[in-house]
Amino acid sequence: MKIYKIRGGNNPIYASIHAQMGQPYEKGEYIKVTWNDYHSKGNVIPDFLYGGYIVCKREIAIELNQIFNKIEIGELEWHKNPKEIVAKDIRRLKWLPKEEVDLVHIYSKINIPILPQSTVIMSKGNDGKDWIKDYIGEETLFGTKHTPRELGKGIFIDKRELGDFDFFRIEKSTFLLCTENVKKYIEKRGFSNVLFLEVGDVIEN
Repeated sequence: MKIYKIRGGNNPIYASIHAQMGQPYEKGEYIKVTWNDYHSKGNVIPDFLYGGYIVCKREIAIELNQIFNKIEIGELEWHKNPKEIVAKDIRRLKWLPKEEVDLVHIYSKINIPILPQSTVIMSKGNDGKDWIKDYIGEETLFGTKHTPRELGKGIFIDKRELGDFDFFRIEKSTFLLCTENVKKYIEKRGFSNVLFLEVGDVIEN
């Protein structure tokens, strides 16, 4: 079974979120966000939004939480974009959505250990602890440049460790990952502006 990194697409026709990375949220803290004026050219709010966190419409998060194991739903604390504050006429801000949509971010507290054959880049955090900065050989998409996953590289986890979880992260990492089950369900539902990047495999021993 394949493992995927889930994220919002970066299509500039959609509104997107700006949020500083590294904000705490696992104890119920709200993530501070604004509408992004740099990346977006349009103001339509899609089902999933581009940004540093996995942000989607609340009803979608609730639906996924009812179907799959195990997702957490976090709240957003909205602030005005500086350009929004000084604008004489906010109607001229083409990137600023006109509608109000209930948005949340999703994440997982389930940590799965990786197998020794995994190819990852380690780094050391400000607290002195080792953490996984990135995955070597993962599928990537930067703008229009798409790079498929490299054969035999990425992250590998034991099926027995994963159990029946479909949303998870690996130890020493915060990226939200999911199984093929999630990918197939979301694609079948037709939710907009969501990407799945292949990063590894579940190994059945």
